Amino acid sequence: MTDDQVPVRVDLFMVERLDDDLLLYHPTKTLTVRLNESASAIWDLCDSRRSVAEMAAVLREAFPDDGDAVVGDMKAALARFEHHGAIRFV
Repeated sequence: MTDDQVPVRVDLFMVERLDDDLLLYHPTKTLTVRLNESASAIWDLCDSRRSVAEMAAVLREAFPDDGDAVVGDMKAALARFEHHGAIRFV
């Protein structure tokens, strides 16, 4: 993943909110991924328009005291999403 790439959600995943968490379910893989509140916020930023760098800027603005840590968490979450096939990068 590079900063100029844009994460795009894979349409095959069904999404369900459960309190502050989010469940991603892939019916043919019988795979469920549970996202906590912060990972859910990162998922919401995956709108097929924002690049990784633009997503990082949004998070740095929202969490100015923890910007670098939050961006590290974002990149780890994006890697996890990609690993499970929930997003692809363009």
